[in-house]
Amino acid sequence: MLRIKARTKILALFCLMSFLMYVDRVNLAATAGLIKDELGLSNTELGVIFSAFAYTYAIFQIIGGWFVDRLGARRMIIFCGVTWVIATVLTGFVGGFISLFLARLLLGVGEGAALPSQARAITYWFKPQERGFVQGITHSFSRLGNAITPPLVGGISHLLVMARRVYWPWGDYILLAGHVDYIV
Repeated sequence: MLRIKARTKILALFCLMSFLMYVDRVNLAATAGLIKDELGLSNTELGVIFSAFAYTYAIFQIIGGWFVDRLGARRMIIFCGVTWVIATVLTGFVGGFISLFLARLLLGVGEGAALPSQARAITYWFKPQERGFVQGITHSFSRLGNAITPPLVGGISHLLVMARRVYWPWGDYILLAGHVDYIV
């Protein structure tokens, strides 16, 4: 039987984590038209909602780095994962501007702190001469999530609309994404 090294499992987990962070980050933009229509949002409100993620994301990269230095990578990665799963699931239940804005703020908290936590964990698991390569692999999975999400989400949303599912097709997709995050 093939035995996979713990370091390989950690790298695979970080790649999947990086991929899913970008899926969660981009899925809202891919369904923006549906969300705008369903919730009756203006272009300005939609722009503010898109910006909400960036506010907490930027702040929590710094705060997350501070916390990971004190609490350790494992605790912070668990915190980040739980936070972004909750934010993603809540996004599927929003009823308007404020609830969607708050869900996006929460997603920024979880994802913002995830990168410094992942970087710290990489220093535990990989030798200095391997870290650049490992970072490169995890970042490439981020970009893969960024590239795959729009056509995938757009296609799923289109199929749900075509099937005459009028009740929040974008919300169904985002709930599905939250469940996938939870399983991981």
